[in-house]
Amino acid sequence: MQKTTQNEKECLSLRLSTKLVTTFAPTTNGRVAAVYDTVQYVAKSCEEVEKTIFKDLKRKGNLGKDIVILDGRSVTIFLMPAGPGCVVIRKEVVR
Repeated sequence: MQKTTQNEKECLSLRLSTKLVTTFAPTTNGRVAAVYDTVQYVAKSCEEVEKTIFKDLKRKGNLGKDIVILDGRSVTIFLMPAGPGCVVIRKEVVR
C-alpha cells in the first residue's frame, strides 16, 4: 500500500473544494497569454464574501437577479448564492 504524503493530502482536499481550469494561447506578438478560472464553494453568504474577502474590488453589476459581478482589472469575480453559502467563480487573465 502506497503512503500518502501531507502535501498530497492537502492537494486532495483542495481538489474537493476548488476546480481550476487554465487556458494558454499564443498572441500576435509571439508571446503567450493565459486565462485561468477557479470555482469554489465558500460557507459564507455572498454578501459576507463580497464585504470581507473581496472588499477591495468594485461591484461591476449583476447577472440576472442573484449573481454579483466584481471587477479587479485583470480579474473578474462572480458570486452566486448556493444554499447557505456562496459559489465563487474567479476568472483572471495573465499576460
